[in-house]
Amino acid sequence: MGGRNFEICIARPDADGANFLLSDHLRAVGAKASQYEEGMRRELLKLAGVLHDTGKARESWQHYIRGEGSGVNHAFLGSALFFYLVQQHNLPRDMVRYAMFLCRDIACHHGRLDDLEADPPWIGGWQSGALSEMDVEGFRRFLHSECPSFSSLPEEGTRLEQELRQMNRRWRKWFMMQLDSIDDLPTAVGWALRLPTSYLIAADRFDAANIDQDEGINAKTAEVSLGRIEEYVNTEKNRVNSLGGAVMAEFRERVQKAVEGRVQAEDKPITILQMPTGSGKTIVALKAALNHFHNRPGGRLIYVAPYLSIVTQVADVIRTAAALEVLEQHHMALPPVKGAERVEGPLLLMESWQSPAVVTTFNQLFTTLFPAKAQESMRLTALRNAYVVIDEPQIMDSSAWNMFLTMLGSVVRELDTQVLIMSATVPPFQFAHLPDMVTVVESPPLPAESGRFHLSVAGEAKNAQSTAQWALECAHSAGSCAVILNTIADVAQVASLLQEESSITLFVLHGAMQPLHKTYQLHLIKKALEDPIRPTLVVATQTLEAGIDISFRQVLRARAILPSIIQAAGRANRHGENDAATVSVFDFYRDDGKDSRPFVYRDAIMREETDAVLFPERVVTELEIPKMLNSYFKRVFERNNYAAGTQRIIDAANGHWARLAGLEPFGQNYIPQEPVFIPLGGPPDCPEQWIGDDTRELMQLFDVEVEQIYERFTSRGFLRRLDFISRKRFLNLIGRFIVNVRPSLIGLTEMNAQLSIQRLVDVESYSMALGLGHWYLRGAQDEGVIL
Repeated sequence: MGGRNFEICIARPDADGANFLLSDHLRAVGAKASQYEEGMRRELLKLAGVLHDTGKARESWQHYIRGEGSGVNHAFLGSALFFYLVQQHNLPRDMVRYAMFLCRDIACHHGRLDDLEADPPWIGGWQSGALSEMDVEGFRRFLHSECPSFSSLPEEGTRLEQELRQMNRRWRKWFMMQLDSIDDLPTAVGWALRLPTSYLIAADRFDAANIDQDEGINAKTAEVSLGRIEEYVNTEKNRVNSLGGAVMAEFRERVQKAVEGRVQAEDKPITILQMPTGSGKTIVALKAALNHFHNRPGGRLIYVAPYLSIVTQVADVIRTAAALEVLEQHHMALPPVKGAERVEGPLLLMESWQSPAVVTTFNQLFTTLFPAKAQESMRLTALRNAYVVIDEPQIMDSSAWNMFLTMLGSVVRELDTQVLIMSATVPPFQFAHLPDMVTVVESPPLPAESGRFHLSVAGEAKNAQSTAQWALECAHSAGSCAVILNTIADVAQVASLLQEESSITLFVLHGAMQPLHKTYQLHLIKKALEDPIRPTLVVATQTLEAGIDISFRQVLRARAILPSIIQAAGRANRHGENDAATVSVFDFYRDDGKDSRPFVYRDAIMREETDAVLFPERVVTELEIPKMLNSYFKRVFERNNYAAGTQRIIDAANGHWARLAGLEPFGQNYIPQEPVFIPLGGPPDCPEQWIGDDTRELMQLFDVEVEQIYERFTSRGFLRRLDFISRKRFLNLIGRFIVNVRPSLIGLTEMNAQLSIQRLVDVESYSMALGLGHWYLRGAQDEGVIL
């Protein structure tokens, strides 16, 4: 048995004269990962941290990290050694489960999170002879100094390898003992929360990057920010008054004062706040969070919204109103390219929510609670002592709602997290097993004179032609109109009929538009509405539905489900600056007679209950909407309380993690999509029109023009030569030019099966008005929704 002296093995390349010893890394991860656990759990988690990267002591890995060889699998050895050491002890049954889960986590700590199976987690990566290239004796001494209770290893490496090979049978015995032994939800939910995984991964990544965790908002910062907010509220009130929205401004002030005290009382760890759309929920939430940190130990404000458009808007409000440092965590967010002490710092800080205030999407919170990969679990530790705001949860798929709330309850219990859930109407929470954890705060109702819109259900169905004509008439009569349809194909068909109309300013928004193009379109829409030259007409999918601070005089919404329709109504007369606007709900049928609604809204119960309340010719005022939504959710959950998710949580607690991994907030019945690179930065006469400063900075970093980005991506060995952070930055850059399309459109590309991203062959196939939307008019149109 040989190998490099364990004491001089490194965990990563030396830099600036500093030595990054493997022993120091293992020691630090063991200490950091276990700091929040107690008793035997603490000992086991410390052992997992000390062993997780043991395989890096192999001579072949030491060559690799010095650039002298190819990559070497290392996680399997730490997993096998961990099980070898813990199985020597007579652990209680619950600690056996805990140890098995940690053994799995060590094996998966750089990849996907696997299920517990009859075969041990290290078996797939096992490499015979691994111990022959290690200093086993040096490692034994190190292990004894760190974990003396779990350090019984044979003196001879050959004997240790033989004994490790015999562990398969022992593992299977433990597996059979634990198999499906949990059958109740209260027990299961604690095991399903991947908190030990998060402790281990966060400790590993942060020590590797040599950065400390952000302490969040302290009492002094909170006090200063609260003062700033009062100034912001007064300025905003004056702005809305100048627009003619005095009634709404007065109501906002009154309703905020009415609920603030009750929200800030924090009688229970979860508060549900019900306030009308546009009444200032964001400011109420911000004040509540700052008061929380003014009176308690520091932590992070984490604001979670359904769509990227809301994320950007709320982040701007927090920066402006509270003068807080804000991190936006979503696929278009970019940490500063410059100014980091270590190259790992920027992206790690973003991915792990290391900022006093974080604004993120439902998707990111779901990957935190239901991670498919080890890296995703890391954010769970950021929820400790945090104040979490969840905005507009009614948009969430009903089948995911109970599982989400149930796991959120576990977060509250384990991490001392305070949660504020807010919306005009929150779906029922009684089926989520949150015993005595919820306080409901309802605001005063809107005054009769402040109704900003009314819903009107059309008596006749429309097709593309009649919808286009109707929209044109509305734009001319009202000055501005938004048409929101259910699918890209529907949008493309209606918009194509309006393209030659010179009497209006027409805009199109949908998910088959390049992200940079879509962002630029939103900028133009806001400008057109603020300073209209001619009537403004927008034809869009649900992209326009939530969080975008723009206001139309009339909204036409193809029949969807009730929460989506109400969300769309929030784009009508948003500040009450005009007389009540009309939001018209209508049945839209394609020319072949098909209704596209089920392609997107697949829950038949939700469709049926929507139709039961929005019948033809019905008119509903804004004041009636809360009662109607409450009745709607009550009937939906009476017919199906979506309790099937309970069994999925129990299954995950019994080791079947795939049953929860990757749970989506908007449902999982999506049509497959293929990524396509669109080599455009603007129209032919202004080829960089869509490119913002942050995108330009990335392009300068890699010294590329638009057309060269894909060439670099396909260049042999280019990505492999980049360090980890540079590789992620480059993928971030290319992602800004990518549109996800249905597989039938892949014929527009080079169709290179060897590449994960295809390139659009003919840029003229991409319309400056419709993006790739016009291609959705051909072939099957069961596309789902792409936001």
